[in-house]
Amino acid sequence: MAEQPRRILFLAANPQGTSRLRLDEEAKEICQGLERSRERSKFVVETRWAVDANGLRRALLDVEPHIVHFAGHGMGKGDSDLERPGTRDVGPVMRTSASGAEGLVLQSADGKPKLASSRALANLFGLFPEQIECVLLNACYSEIQAE
Repeated sequence: MAEQPRRILFLAANPQGTSRLRLDEEAKEICQGLERSRERSKFVVETRWAVDANGLRRALLDVEPHIVHFAGHGMGKGDSDLERPGTRDVGPVMRTSASGAEGLVLQSADGKPKLASSRALANLFGLFPEQIECVLLNACYSEIQAE
């Protein structure tokens, strides 16, 4: 019996008012890298764009991923830098409403930034201990969320 492929869930969020990220290029590089791999048949990539909190929960339930890769913006406590082009820092849009907060920046229903706290993310991923083997966070301050 053939082994089932590992499911990779690529989640992306780049809400209005945050610096533009090339998330499509990031997803493309991942897919192309897997396509060139000898082990390509062992992986399947599912993508979700403009992820909000509900979309994140739904994707975890629907895709049942083994690996989750989040690409977007993040915030850490004491984050005082203003938005810098080419980085994954979030500018003044988030600081005014979430000063001192930490987490990953998802998208709200109206396309604006909405922070998913580190605690909320830990609780959510904690619901899938037998399923999710690895979570990759490609965002500023993601070390805080990883801890």
